[in-house]
Amino acid sequence: MPRIHVCRFSSRLSEERKKALWRDFVRKTLRSELGEEVRIGRQPQGKPCLVDYPGFFFNCSDSGDYAVLATDSHEIGVDLEVIRPRPYREILHRFFLPEEARSVLVADSEQERLHLFFKLWTGKESLLKQVGCGLGADMRRHLVVDGKPSGAVKGLELRSYLLREERLMPYDASCARHGDAVLTVCARKGGTDTVVPHFIPLCRE
Repeated sequence: MPRIHVCRFSSRLSEERKKALWRDFVRKTLRSELGEEVRIGRQPQGKPCLVDYPGFFFNCSDSGDYAVLATDSHEIGVDLEVIRPRPYREILHRFFLPEEARSVLVADSEQERLHLFFKLWTGKESLLKQVGCGLGADMRRHLVVDGKPSGAVKGLELRSYLLREERLMPYDASCARHGDAVLTVCARKGGTDTVVPHFIPLCRE
């Protein structure tokens, strides 16, 4: 069953300290799920894995003051992005397929287009992380439109959430605002119906 663990750090921390706490968050959460210390390795394509648990999968991401870790009994991908001003039109043109770009640009307002861009970005990246691809040219290998991956990976499902303070809600672009985070998890189809969010106590150091 996919599980999502979220941690929010203090905005007063340095980036170096946040990275240290982020690594600690990953190890402590995996230890909590498995009951012992774990050894983290890398698959040939660079995706992190657990050396001693070939049937246990995890993926992680961080942005701003947030970090997220997703676990499952099957390959899983997760991406997190804090909503902030971005040159999204240029990014859509460079990295996304025309159908994907249109799914963002048809929105009625500039604000909603920005928010839909972040949903598309996290959806695309979580999918690529789940299937083990890298970014760059691989971003055009798999189509993501309306929160669904292409037929080539139809056995997978994307589920997007809006993260605000300590609340994880189903994604709604009309409710999104700057400073919130968009979180998308890509898992085996059907499994994301049972996603359970677990908020780790806030790190206030």
